[in-house]
Amino acid sequence: MQANGAYQDYAAVNRRLRGFDCLLPATPRQFAGGPSQVGHHRQCPSAARKHEVFTWMLAVGGEACRTCSVMAGLSPPNTDKRGRRMQGTDNATMLLGRVLLSLLFLIGGTTKLLGPAATQAMFVKQGLPMVEAAWILAVVVELGGGLAMLFGLFTRPVGLVLAIWCVATALIAHSNIAERAQEIQFFKNMGLTGGFLYVAAFGAGAWSLDAWRLRRRDAVAAE
Repeated sequence: MQANGAYQDYAAVNRRLRGFDCLLPATPRQFAGGPSQVGHHRQCPSAARKHEVFTWMLAVGGEACRTCSVMAGLSPPNTDKRGRRMQGTDNATMLLGRVLLSLLFLIGGTTKLLGPAATQAMFVKQGLPMVEAAWILAVVVELGGGLAMLFGLFTRPVGLVLAIWCVATALIAHSNIAERAQEIQFFKNMGLTGGFLYVAAFGAGAWSLDAWRLRRRDAVAAE
């Protein structure tokens, strides 16, 4: 891929780099200038596994561009033992984080699914309207969102939805922070919100269905 010249090249690279923490010149003009025009960068929101794109990014952004590889596990193979170990640790940490974030939602969603009467009675006590619809929504968001987070499927939008859900449930069910128990539950929800926002920002990592889908799509496109 040529780094000189065409604005369409900039757009093409930009489209391919969705989901990474990487560097790309902020404007097509800087892109056209090639490796010498690297003064201003922005973070790219995603990417695909293409060796020529990674090589160009490395030429333009230097070693800082290597940080993009861990977020989706899509960089060219790392032959350095220390680098492979670091990537494996990062991916394992991201997987463990997703598992822990999903547990509460999987348990809560399953409990609501199996106990609709008790769940709807709780919603009535909290003053919610249309408790049957609220029950369905809660099961879909908590159980469905928990499974999606666990397996790393549509992780960014799911992370955003679950972050909003944590804030909403904190305001509805745990807003009386004068009570110690409510205060703990409220700030527990705020902590979960922060975790889900991180997932929404950085994605699921290499050990996820999102990364598998992206690798599969690239393999099909390369054929």
